[in-house]
Amino acid sequence: MLVIVDDQDFIERREEDNLERPKNLLEGLGFGLRSTITGVAGGLTGLVEKPIVGAKQEGVKGFFKGTAKGVGGLIIMPISGAIDFFSKTSEGIKNSVNNGERLVPKIRQFRPFYGYNQQIKVFDEYHAII
Repeated sequence: MLVIVDDQDFIERREEDNLERPKNLLEGLGFGLRSTITGVAGGLTGLVEKPIVGAKQEGVKGFFKGTAKGVGGLIIMPISGAIDFFSKTSEGIKNSVNNGERLVPKIRQFRPFYGYNQQIKVFDEYHAII
């Protein structure tokens, strides 16, 4: 979706922001709001900057290309920010709920399923490891 925008700075910033994982609801809301604000701001500034940069590089043809990229960014970047808002908020909720869970250690390997019909056979530790 962001390939349409063709704004490498925005794409790199968004990828860096997506590496951060919220630990709870408040962090999720904060990360989501930051992403939304960044998307809206990037869309508005791109609407002005892209035509200017395009005109400097390619003249009138570049101006129209830049205008198309700016309008595309004005639509795509805030939508991307809104999606990230919901994603980060829900991830924060999930992580705040899962913090109290205790992981149970595995006693044995997973049971393998055999063949096209996924048949269950007698447990074989060798097959489970493979």
